[in-house]
Amino acid sequence: MDTFYFGCTKGEFIMELERKIGEFKDPYFTFYISKTNKCITIIPIFKMSLNVFTERPIPFYPYPIVRVEIMESHNLTIKTKYKMSFIMRFTILIMSLALLLNLIGEGFRRFMHTLTRSGWFVLPGIIIIRGSIYLIKKRICKIFLMDFYKHLDHYCERKNY
Repeated sequence: MDTFYFGCTKGEFIMELERKIGEFKDPYFTFYISKTNKCITIIPIFKMSLNVFTERPIPFYPYPIVRVEIMESHNLTIKTKYKMSFIMRFTILIMSLALLLNLIGEGFRRFMHTLTRSGWFVLPGIIIIRGSIYLIKKRICKIFLMDFYKHLDHYCERKNY
């Protein structure tokens, strides 16, 4: 969890975040934003998938969920948490469990045989591919948020002068 402190109001923070998300020009990614009273949820979305037809995240896709908690006191306190979507955690758990049960039931020698015959890449491949998609999206979201926090820090400094 990352914590940041800013000298602006909650309304200014939300307004600047929405403006930066609207200005984010990338041919492959966009962001879905959901606001509640105490936190904002940001989900990075591939534009080159089924999300061409919808702006909302598709439930069975691997994506990181970024929860930005906003606490207003003397300074605006922002706590950023990154977590996996439910389907991502569920898929990794099922695939890992299948590999573990294969190892336990067949022994190490048969387990290695499973990983070297024709379909060897299916379970580990799905874990690797889904994991790498998740990590790419998480990294892009992290870069975007760090850039936004720098921008907001400069915005708050200019506003206070």
